[in-house]
Amino acid sequence: MVLNEISTMLRYLSKRNAALQGDYNSIVQILNKRHFSVRKKININCRCVSLSQKRRIGTENPSHIIKSKLQDIEIPNITITELLWEKVDKFADFTAIECGITGRKYTFAQIKKLSLRFAASLLKSGIKPGETVAIISQNCPEYPIVTYGCMEAGVVITLINYMYTPDEICHQLKDSGAVCIVSAASLINSAISAIGKVKESSKSNKPIKLLALDTIKEEIPSGVERFTEMIADDVDETKLFSLRPKAINTSDVSILPYSSGTTGLSKGVQLSHRNIVTNLLQLSAATDIIETTNDYQEIYPAILPFYHIYGFTTIMASCVYTGSKIVTLPKFEPNNFLNVLKTHKCSILNVVPPLILFLGSNETVKREHIQHVRYITNGAAPIGQIDVERLFQKIPKETNCVFQQGYGLTETSPLLCINVGNEDITAIGTPVVNTLLKVVNVEDGGSLGPGLNGEICAKGPQVMLGYHNNSKATSATIDSEGWFHTGDIGYYNNNGRLFIVDRIKELIKVKGFQVPPAELEEHLRSIPGVKDAGVVGVPDKRTGEAPIAFVVQTSKNPATKDDIKSFISQKVAPYKQLADIVFVDSIPKSASGKILRRNIKDMYLKAVSN
Repeated sequence: MVLNEISTMLRYLSKRNAALQGDYNSIVQILNKRHFSVRKKININCRCVSLSQKRRIGTENPSHIIKSKLQDIEIPNITITELLWEKVDKFADFTAIECGITGRKYTFAQIKKLSLRFAASLLKSGIKPGETVAIISQNCPEYPIVTYGCMEAGVVITLINYMYTPDEICHQLKDSGAVCIVSAASLINSAISAIGKVKESSKSNKPIKLLALDTIKEEIPSGVERFTEMIADDVDETKLFSLRPKAINTSDVSILPYSSGTTGLSKGVQLSHRNIVTNLLQLSAATDIIETTNDYQEIYPAILPFYHIYGFTTIMASCVYTGSKIVTLPKFEPNNFLNVLKTHKCSILNVVPPLILFLGSNETVKREHIQHVRYITNGAAPIGQIDVERLFQKIPKETNCVFQQGYGLTETSPLLCINVGNEDITAIGTPVVNTLLKVVNVEDGGSLGPGLNGEICAKGPQVMLGYHNNSKATSATIDSEGWFHTGDIGYYNNNGRLFIVDRIKELIKVKGFQVPPAELEEHLRSIPGVKDAGVVGVPDKRTGEAPIAFVVQTSKNPATKDDIKSFISQKVAPYKQLADIVFVDSIPKSASGKILRRNIKDMYLKAVSN
């Protein structure tokens, strides 16, 4: 019946658009193949509603609402630090965090004590509750002390990518209204330059305080206060509550990370204490992380940046809640990363696709590096079945290592779904507790049943309060019924398990048909001789857009263009075939592992125009 309905619709569409007529027969042939999965391979919507347009509220079928398979839990009305400090006494003398390079470390008891000292010093320096403090730093053992200290002081934290240029830092400082920057000593010059740019472009003469996150008495410019002095033994943390007499409201904004989206400048995402507390409890209910005992402690390598919500919630905050040990690395450097995995016998890996590709494909990664790993979570971007299987060939079977896909966004603190188990690793799983999901038609907003591609929408106490200083973007993302529109295209099966197809704005429109780049990328990475790949759509006079593949070849037996075209021709419909293949040394990606398609597209169009 489904095939007949799609065939009828295609006939209707082809009559309306002559450009589709030539593809009709080939599409029907593919539909009739026994192995063809309708829900994975075709999306018959011919256009997507812009996220900048007002959300339409379509017909909602209660049977189309997807709920967690676990029972909902009660969310306590407490702050993030109240939740974490409840657990700290249980693990007081265990190592909470250690630098994977220098060995500098703190116990859980020290994290709490130093956080309270920093909070008291921050308020004593003139920072007021409700104001915003920016953190610019690589991962280091002091990062959580600064973070939880700010929370105890009642100030909002805006997390800044340490790789940003002064211009990018300036935008975030201005938009967030930050009155203070806590900067790694090595990044002080960038912070000073950004402050200068704020003064040049702003009418306000209000100064921005600068604190150096120093650890070994590094040389810093005069007039810059030192973090080490703000947590010194002579700081009386008991003065905190007289300096901050008002209790912190759990609905207040706690952190203000910035989400880049697919177009325009990044937007501040307002996450409250309740948002993060909820997500920590949701994560705990969904996973099998062992709370620290006298005999056992989970160990996480922290290669995911703490400024990103994925690393912030699922490593930095979650590990305090479970008593797990964090081993920090300032950046990804293969030898240091592998040394940490081996030396510290890491048991939990929270990673992104590039790290899975590295662990599975790099010849320097041996059994000894990952023999203690028992849990691997992939997030931030989809990963293919073949890439995961390649990694698991190196992991000893006796460890019974579990792989899971997580799904979420900065706007959802981040976790929405998790897929635990190795049965179908391409799924993003089912909703976490206290969360509702649905898939809607991108044309009319109506809810869709199983197997139909549409936009994934979510409701739950982990969904952001809104975008900072941007009510227009907020109303375009959260509709009048409270559903958050993710901008991701996906579908769910009869068991309520979700699958991601692609981003709405990343779909390539070929003769009116939508081509998900992620689908082509997974096929490309499965080709012998292909190490990595990225696909973008470029303007085409005949088809509207055309898919172009950027491919990184392996050093041994690299795949040729003919190899790739021959392989892809057997895997996808005619309208999904690659118009061109470009060999490159690497695929541009963000710190969280997402392919920077705009960069690839701009690079290609510039090369063509020349």
